[in-house]
Amino acid sequence: MAETPTPDPNQEKPKREPISPVVRKRLQACFQQGAKVSNSGNYDYATEMFSQCVVKDPGSKIYLDNFLGNLSKKYNNNKKGATGFAGMGGSGSKAYVKKCSMQKDWEGVIKNGVDVLKVNPWDVSTLLEMATACEHLECNDCELVYLRMALDANMKDPAVNKRAGLALERQGQYDQAIVCWRRVEEAKPNDEEARKMIGNLSVERTIKKGGFEDAKSSTDVRADKNVGGSGGGGNRSIGAASMGDEPRRATQEELLKKKIASDPADLGAYTQLAEYYRGQDKHRDAEAILSKALQASGGDANIRDKLHDLQIFLRKQDVELAKQRYTADKTEELQQVYKKLASELNKFELDIYRQRTERSPTVLSLWAELGLRLEKEQMQQEAIKAYQKARGDETKRGVVLFGLGRCFQGIKQYPLAMSHYKDAIAVIPKSDEDTYKDVLYHAGRLAMGLKDLETARTHLNELASLDFGYRDVAERLDKLNANGDTP
Repeated sequence: MAETPTPDPNQEKPKREPISPVVRKRLQACFQQGAKVSNSGNYDYATEMFSQCVVKDPGSKIYLDNFLGNLSKKYNNNKKGATGFAGMGGSGSKAYVKKCSMQKDWEGVIKNGVDVLKVNPWDVSTLLEMATACEHLECNDCELVYLRMALDANMKDPAVNKRAGLALERQGQYDQAIVCWRRVEEAKPNDEEARKMIGNLSVERTIKKGGFEDAKSSTDVRADKNVGGSGGGGNRSIGAASMGDEPRRATQEELLKKKIASDPADLGAYTQLAEYYRGQDKHRDAEAILSKALQASGGDANIRDKLHDLQIFLRKQDVELAKQRYTADKTEELQQVYKKLASELNKFELDIYRQRTERSPTVLSLWAELGLRLEKEQMQQEAIKAYQKARGDETKRGVVLFGLGRCFQGIKQYPLAMSHYKDAIAVIPKSDEDTYKDVLYHAGRLAMGLKDLETARTHLNELASLDFGYRDVAERLDKLNANGDTP
């Protein structure tokens, strides 16, 4: 009998499979039930609902935020979780967290880590292990959530700040990374790594954000002038601390804060303060105040939409910065950072548009947005269903037909794909030049593969007349003219 091979603990476990529509629907039902009972004070039941969501979808920041927020309320934000005999309940799971981490079983780390956090959501060692698991699972948003919770437990811990600083640097959030490394420097004044990291990050931030392009003196470009300011401040950011505002700004800000303090249910004051912060480019502060408004409102849908829209905006900024860094220095490492951030952004948007379509199923434009995110995740069959629900939206009809064509081609339904490409070409205005050229290219390329050479020439010739340098259109036309049958 052949001997069973011993598992290699250094071997990465296989990547997690995409979540099926059936499981996704069940998780959304658990999430909605959890939110409902949490708002009514039934924290234990809410914990069970939210924990299922986090284990099955470890990349969802929305699920994780609610899981940890519910536990914080349950334990009155005491920073130590359950006490006495109840506090010993997670010891077995902690051992499994460590074992799974050594075996690089990252999903196992999340599953067992959730059980530990149920007893103490401020368990720093477990939070760090779960952050590492998220890094390997490419769940960047959730990695930072776990690190924020670890810092909430002990803001001055140099080891936690080092781990957070490295994660923030990797994700292009330099301001917050600098604040973390400054805490390391305060705790360990002779730490050479902290000194070097602060210097390197300050230069990176200043150059990449154009901090000295319009400077008139060295004072204008000092490396740390924006730490804790508009780029990385805010109560929900890892790097907190505001440097203060000009008197006029402070007066307006204080008036709105006073209004909120006197009437915590005044949602208008929250949104005004958030808009004020956005006007000052203090988007992290705006995110923090909208989060408070959402909690104060008991989950108001309009406030949630404002918060989610702002969070999408912030993540798009991070993706754009990562793209600029990669464009300037085309290394494989920077390319991977850019791809990870773009992937996390799409997953975050996917979660949000799922919720919005469930809440407002008759708003057709939401289905188009959902379809696009599903398509990016290679979930073509589910994307087709979403796109089909959006076909009645005349303002998006062309892009919806184009999306349907791409999805049908992705599942090898080529005649259906070509039919939708042709319909899209007839609907998309030529003034939308980029989309029009893209659909011509897709149609021409598919026609070549189907040996429909006349149709291929028609579409590719039209594309060439608009932009002869578009992708490989010139080479494709040469092949068509040379032998008429090379795809």
